Amino acid sequence: MSLPSNGPISIGQILAEMGRSPNSTANLLDLSVDWLLYTKKQKFNKNDNISLSLWRGESWQPPIIVTPADQLTILPSLYDGTNEPTTVTVTVTSNRSWTVTEKTGGSSTTLNKTSGNKNGSFNVSFSLNNSESRSGEIEVKAGTVKKTFYWSQSGPYIAGDGSGSGGSSGGSGGGAGGGFDDGSGEGGNGGNNGGPIDDNPTIGEGFQ
Repeated sequence: MSLPSNGPISIGQILAEMGRSPNSTANLLDLSVDWLLYTKKQKFNKNDNISLSLWRGESWQPPIIVTPADQLTILPSLYDGTNEPTTVTVTVTSNRSWTVTEKTGGSSTTLNKTSGNKNGSFNVSFSLNNSESRSGEIEVKAGTVKKTFYWSQSGPYIAGDGSGSGGSSGGSGGGAGGGFDDGSGEGGNGGNNGGPIDDNPTIGEGFQ
């Protein structure tokens, strides 16, 4: 229900719209203050020149307040680092107050704060990692919105000890000494130290 948008308006009509007795005693200044406080309409924010025409088409209703949706973003949302100790700053953008909770891997990190309001930041400090690679998750929540900061930290770098096998060993040692009757033939030298090989040996050479 609302007051007429045109034509004359009476104080009784205004009072009836307000849920009051139309026969109550009231003046326009007091009525304008009441309407300003209840409806928040600045058109009634006047100390003089108040006329009944101000109420044309008006209704006795409080303002409709639209609550904005919960908003939350974090940057960065991922850290993938070495085993060295370091600190990462996470920037939070929100229209609400927020909390920070370590979901996993909390024994390897330290937070400088666990809550904030609207726009802000928090620090995640990583300790030196002397063991295997590790990872974890940190949750940021503002109202009904949740965001996760994922992190991982590698294990220590271990340089090679140079113990790898060398090149292939030298060629097999030469054959046993030639079949001389006197047994004086010597075995050929192994691998690269072997003497030159006669590609065309004389058949029966060296035999009695």
